[in-house]
Amino acid sequence: MKTQIETDDYTIYLTGIESGPDSLTRHEREQMAAADLIHTAFGPEAKKSHYPDGAPFITGYTDIPVSLSHSTSSCLLAVGKNSQVIGADIESPRPQLRRVCSRFLNSAEQLRLTEEDNTASAAMNFLLKCWTAKEAVYKAARTPGLGLTEISTSQDFTRANARGQWYDLAFHDAPATEEIICVAIAAGQFIS
Repeated sequence: MKTQIETDDYTIYLTGIESGPDSLTRHEREQMAAADLIHTAFGPEAKKSHYPDGAPFITGYTDIPVSLSHSTSSCLLAVGKNSQVIGADIESPRPQLRRVCSRFLNSAEQLRLTEEDNTASAAMNFLLKCWTAKEAVYKAARTPGLGLTEISTSQDFTRANARGQWYDLAFHDAPATEEIICVAIAAGQFIS
């Protein structure tokens, strides 16, 4: 089932990743889901390509920013409505986030995690927001060597900073799943 989320700044196209024939790998099913969303957004002849840094673009539409993401069960395509750089991520709640949080939380965020409401659901919500925000910013930043711990999220999760560049963050719940979506849009240089 395909769904669409509209905002003033972008459109999110979302579909499930079908289990498909056993002959297809997970990667092939993800690619099929992405191609389906690209055709929905840009027409049946549209094709995905990549810049040298790996960021995707749609052939013939290089002036329209896009971002792709996959979770265990969903694929999303975020399409910007203006020329601002965009990044998007989708993620399901999963225990692995707690085990690897030191790889993506900086020291301030690790402290915030310990100060948060210590219920399992509050901690998972915090980790999901941090993870999706950092993945979305990473995609938007297109900065070689940028580490996830270098990306800092604001207390209220409305902004993030990566190497002096601000990004506005917006979160969405994926319809009919427990997944969370984050979209990051470049907002300007950080001035201290």
